[in-house]
Amino acid sequence: MKNDLIKIPFIVLSLLSISVYAGDFADAKKAYDSKDFEKSVALWQKISNEGDTLAQYNLGVMYYNGQGVKQDYKKALELWQSVSKKEQPLVQVNFGLLYEHGNGVKQDYVKAATLYKNAAKQGNAKAQVNLGVLYEYGDGVEKNYVKALELYKKAAKQGNAKALINLGHMYRYGKGVKQNYFKAVSLYKEAADYGDAFALVSLGRMYKYGEGVDKNYFKAVELWKKAADKGNAKAQHNLGVMYSKGKGVKQNDLKAAELWQKAANQGYASSQYNLGLMYYNGKGVKKDYKKAVSLYKKAADQGDDLAQVNLGLMFYNGQGMMQSNLKAKELFGNACDHNGNANGCSGYLVLNNI
Repeated sequence: MKNDLIKIPFIVLSLLSISVYAGDFADAKKAYDSKDFEKSVALWQKISNEGDTLAQYNLGVMYYNGQGVKQDYKKALELWQSVSKKEQPLVQVNFGLLYEHGNGVKQDYVKAATLYKNAAKQGNAKAQVNLGVLYEYGDGVEKNYVKALELYKKAAKQGNAKALINLGHMYRYGKGVKQNYFKAVSLYKEAADYGDAFALVSLGRMYKYGEGVDKNYFKAVELWKKAADKGNAKAQHNLGVMYSKGKGVKQNDLKAAELWQKAANQGYASSQYNLGLMYYNGKGVKKDYKKAVSLYKKAADQGDDLAQVNLGLMFYNGQGMMQSNLKAKELFGNACDHNGNANGCSGYLVLNNI
C-alpha cells in the first residue's frame, strides 16, 4: 500500500556545527525552533554572504521548504552547489528528492536513484531509506524487495525511524519476507520510541485491527492523539473517524469535524471528503452546500472517487452551484474510469443516454 509509504521529511538545519559563526548559528537554530523563520533566514543569509558553506546549505533548505522565504527550488539548488565535500552526501539526498518529486527540475527517478546510491554508499541513512523506497516500488530501478529490505536494515541500524517504519510495513504486508504482524509491531514500537508521528499512526492501526496485538480501540486512540498533537494529518483523520463512530472515545460529531478540518487544511483528501459530507448533511456543523462543494472539489481534484461522485450529484441537482449535467457526467466518468466506482459508472451511463 503506497499510501503507507514513508518518505524522508526534509531535515532542516541538520548541518549545524562549530564554526567562526557559532554564535549566529546558535541564534539561527533558536529562531527556527521558535518558528521565527524570517529571523532564521536573515541569520543564515548573513553568514552565507561571508562564504560559509554550511549556512548556504541551511539557507537552501529554507528555500526548499518555503520557510521564511517564498519557496524556490531553483534557489535551493543554487545554494547547495557550493557546499564542501564533507556535506556532499546530504546534498546528494536533497538533489535526489528534487528529481524524485520533480521539484524545480524535470522528474527523473533514474537520476534520483543514482544520487541516492552515491550518498548511500557513504553510509547516509536518509539516502538508504529513499533508495529503498525506489527499490520497493520499482521507480527508477528494477523492483527488488530484497534490496529494499537490505537498505532499510542498514538505515535502521543507524537509528533511523523512517527505516524502522518501512521495515515494519514490509513485515506487515509480507513484501520480500513472510508476513509477520508481531515483527511489524515491534518495529513500529521501536520507531515510536523516537517520537515519530508516522510510527504512532502505524502502531495505532495495529491496535485498531488487532494485528500482532490484542484489538484495543482505546490504545489506538491514545497513539493517534499523540501523533495528531504533532500535526500528523493521517492521525487527525483517523482520530476523527473514531470520534465519528464512537470507538475508543465517546461519540462526538463536533470533535470529528474539528479533527477533519485540521487534516483537510493540510490537504488530506479523505478528511476533505468526510468534512464535505458533514456540511452537506449538517452533521456536527451547520448545513452549508457551498462549503460541501468546496471540500468535495479539493478531494476530487486529488482523485478521491467518493468526492467525485458526491460533487457530481451536487452538480446534477444544482446544490451549492449552478446545475450542470455536463460537469456531473465528467465527474462520474472520472470516478468510474480511474477508480472503478460503481456509482460513478452508473451515473455516467444515465447522463450519457440523456
